[in-house]
This record gives sequence, structure tokens and C-alpha cells, in this order.
Amino acid sequence: MTGRIDATAIALWLANWCFASDQIHFVQLRIHATRSNGIRERLLRGRVFFAGQVVLALALVFAWRFGRIPALAALAFVPLLLRGFGWFFRKPEPLAVHKLGRDELTHAIVFGAITIAGFLA
Repeated sequence: MTGRIDATAIALWLANWCFASDQIHFVQLRIHATRSNGIRERLLRGRVFFAGQVVLALALVFAWRFGRIPALAALAFVPLLLRGFGWFFRKPEPLAVHKLGRDELTHAIVFGAITIAGFLA
């Protein structure tokens, strides 16, 4: 903690906010769309989440391209985006809450480690 809010602090705050909001939205989607069968029904139920994933991916590309975040910090979102987009195309499966929790915890740890490494590099 440096006691000052500079561009790096704001970028870290925004990255963490984007990660957390995407993660929360994904878990809510998984719970509410538990009985969704097929891509058509999943896209119907998850269209706002899907659009958010697209916007997040584009925002990350622009943030990296214009030097607002390091490339490694932008790449920290790749597992999250793959998980989010991938859900729409996987075969239906029952919701395993404990597994979902462990998976999301793993995403958070990996995201944090890669993001920190990106900003320290």
C-alpha cells in the first residue's frame, strides 16, 4: 500500500472489479440456467452475460493496446473468458455447486497471480 491513487492503482481496481463482476454474473447464470439444454436455450438465458463477455474482451484489447494495462494482466482474463464462452457450447450437465465453487476459487487465484505478475513486470 503506497497511500496514493495513481494510474496503476486505478487499473488494478478496474481489473479486479471486472473480474469479480464477471465471476458473480457467471455463477448466477449457472444457477439460474441449471436446466438449460442446448446452445439456443443457453444463449437465450445468458445473452446479457455473453454480451458482457464480448464487451470485456474488447475492453481488454483496447486497454492493452493503448497502454492502460500490461499484456500479462490482460492475459489473466483469458481463462475466465474461455470458461464463460465455453459454457454455452458444452453439453448440459447437472450443477455441482461445490465443484463450481472450487473452479471459481481456482480462477480467482490464477487471475490474481497473473495480474500481479503483469503489473510488477
